[in-house]
Amino acid sequence: MEASPQGYIMTAAAECFRLRWFIHEKIGKPLAQIHSPVPDYDKKLEHPMDNLFAKMKPEHPLWRMNWGIVDEPIMLLEQERYKEELETRITPENAGENLWLRMERQCLRRLPRTGAIVFFTHTYIHPLSVMEQIPPVAAALAAALKQMPRAMQSYKNILPVQEALYSYLEKISSLLN
Repeated sequence: MEASPQGYIMTAAAECFRLRWFIHEKIGKPLAQIHSPVPDYDKKLEHPMDNLFAKMKPEHPLWRMNWGIVDEPIMLLEQERYKEELETRITPENAGENLWLRMERQCLRRLPRTGAIVFFTHTYIHPLSVMEQIPPVAAALAAALKQMPRAMQSYKNILPVQEALYSYLEKISSLLN
């Protein structure tokens, strides 16, 4: 990502394990256009992200975690949305075996000589059943899903499995009581 009058623009990229996006759709575009599918990015995140990028120092890299629920345990997930039959195929009884928690450790670092910002991710995929070993995390995820706006659930492809996923996590969470 390089600074320009339009903001930071993706000028170069390499991809290994993307999640439902394509470089040819993002290259040459500023942050706001890259993130246009993200609900409310323009209202809530665009200016804070622009400020963050502008203030980054080479000696202070940043990182954050991102997560999603996917229906295949593959690293390079090219399909744009869940398969049609997923809504009826996933139940509270089989969600742990048929859904996966996909997490990304996203890192940003300003290069000292050019000032460009490098963005890279490390992807982890775990069967959702891992939540059975950590009921407090299952409870936190259920609470997050309950509060997540519908537009974000749609963006994260959770809507087709929302009821089964929530019921599965609530069942695990009940073990805390």
